[in-house]
This record gives sequence, structure tokens and C-alpha cells, in this order.
Amino acid sequence: MDFRNASIEDAQLLYEWAIDFETRENSFNSTSFNYESHIAWLNKKLEDKNSFILIFEDQKKDIGLCRLEIVDINKALISYSIDKNFRGKGYGRKIMSQIEAIAKMNNIHYLTAKVKVNNPASLKIFESLGYVKSFQDGCLEFNKEIL
Repeated sequence: MDFRNASIEDAQLLYEWAIDFETRENSFNSTSFNYESHIAWLNKKLEDKNSFILIFEDQKKDIGLCRLEIVDINKALISYSIDKNFRGKGYGRKIMSQIEAIAKMNNIHYLTAKVKVNNPASLKIFESLGYVKSFQDGCLEFNKEIL
């Protein structure tokens, strides 16, 4: 799999992924939003030096994304989403494995993900990759030290 940094040219793709029903259900902010507010959010994230949005591709097809938010020195909060047409095919695990390698190369040594308890696909992925699970503020938090 390949990846690239998201740009404003990806706005429509990212919007379509963001408004997908299952994505909204698994998001902690599941309220709907319009394209204009999405553009404002995306511009803010693209300008933020502590935020990175990576789009993953397989054979030139856009598969999904991962967003890293640097929250402390050497620590990032991660979230990811898979295009509805590619869910259940192992891409989530592949993306998260690549994110760990990317994090390590960028001197990020701790990754954290917050997952709703009713999101079994993500729970399975983080557990299979050796993330330590805890219950925090009404959700599951997964942490891993990247060595």
C-alpha cells in the first residue's frame, strides 16, 4: 500500500468518507455537517503543524485515511477510516501497521486511539496489534509504545 499527504484537492473524497453512515456512527462527534464546514475544518487541519492526514491507496485506489494529532512530545492521537467499499478486507490493520512505522520514523513513540465500545472492527484491530486497552471517559482507549 502507498500513502500520500492529504491536500485541499482531496476535500470531496474526505467529505464523502466523513459523511458515510458507518463512519458517523463510529465517530465521537456523530452529528451531521455540511460541505462548507468540512472545508473550513480541512483547511484548519492542513495548516496545523501538529495534524497530519494521510490517504492510503492500493493499486491506485483510495482505500482510507489516518489522521495523527500530535498531543505531546513524541505522542500522537490517531484515528482512521476505511472507504465503505473496502471494509472487511484487512485494510484497517494494514493502515495501522504502516502508521506505526511512519510514527517511528517521525520520532513519535506513543500512539493513542479512542474507540467506541460498539465498534468491533476497530477493537479487534487495536487488540491484534498489541495496544493496551483501558476504559476512559466512556470509551475504550488503546495505547502503544512504538519501539
